[in-house]
Amino acid sequence: MKTMTRLFLALLALITLAACSTQDTDDEGAQRLVEQFLQSVHEGDYDKAFSLASPEFFNVRSEKEWRNYFDNIQAKLGKLEKLKLKQKLSDVRLSGHFYIYQFANKYEKGLAKEMVTIVQKVDADDPLGISSYRIDSSKLQ
Repeated sequence: MKTMTRLFLALLALITLAACSTQDTDDEGAQRLVEQFLQSVHEGDYDKAFSLASPEFFNVRSEKEWRNYFDNIQAKLGKLEKLKLKQKLSDVRLSGHFYIYQFANKYEKGLAKEMVTIVQKVDADDPLGISSYRIDSSKLQ
């Protein structure tokens, strides 16, 4: 019985490792995309940030509204001083692969929690793109 249990656990570990290795490329690409997006937003290069976004990103706000939103954030929080990744989630579902990145960042005028999401649909060959962005801070109330 112990031999069967060990064999099962070893097989489960191999399957888990194999699954992880097939997702490494997408996970690394998603993280690079998020880093480029945030860098562009914090530097005020909105054109570059928008080029990294998926079409769904603009379902929430138009490009002009996003520009105003980002400008408002920068006016109230100031320059970014420290970017800290708190949590990274990667979840495969029937409809696609979901990536969620949560940050706890320090700005010159306060703290903020930021979340960036990427949704890669299973039935689409679209490149990875930022699906949503959210920031929470008491300074933005």
